[in-house]
Amino acid sequence: MKCTLALSLVFVALAGGPAFAGDVESWVLSQEGIGPAKVGIDIDQLQKVIHEKLAYDQARNSGCSRITNKHLGSMGLSFTLESGYLTRVDVEFYGTDPRPRLFQTEAGIGLGSREEELLKAYPDAHIKPNPADPSWHTVIAESPDHTKGMVFETNGQTVKSLRTGNFRAISHLTQCD
Repeated sequence: MKCTLALSLVFVALAGGPAFAGDVESWVLSQEGIGPAKVGIDIDQLQKVIHEKLAYDQARNSGCSRITNKHLGSMGLSFTLESGYLTRVDVEFYGTDPRPRLFQTEAGIGLGSREEELLKAYPDAHIKPNPADPSWHTVIAESPDHTKGMVFETNGQTVKSLRTGNFRAISHLTQCD
């Protein structure tokens, strides 16, 4: 039994590890992306680092595409690719999912974080009313060179969604929108 288990573990390790399981759930969000899924990598590199196949067809999606799959989507995670390259990572979940929120920034901010915590963690962030609902806030934390950043959407109290990546992409100035 021990021998079979050891061989199984060796096989899983050689095969690239279990499909995603203990991997992505520990990844941290930054202005660069999430974990090793960094802005600028191509679709093949993205699929390698997440250990999952994504429904992306370069010929059909030559402009822009927001992609996920059943597993990633159930965690609220999706990726935006423009011309086959990662430009943005989104984390959102609007349901009443009882699971703890998996993904957090380097400062410990994630879905469900209080807006006060967010503003303490990112004191240089600017706050704007959300155009769709002025009671909601859009909190923008930019990199010093203004090329990358993170955008947090709150209902005035807690973080409900966030996106990170190229500033143009997180500002909804992409071919997708």
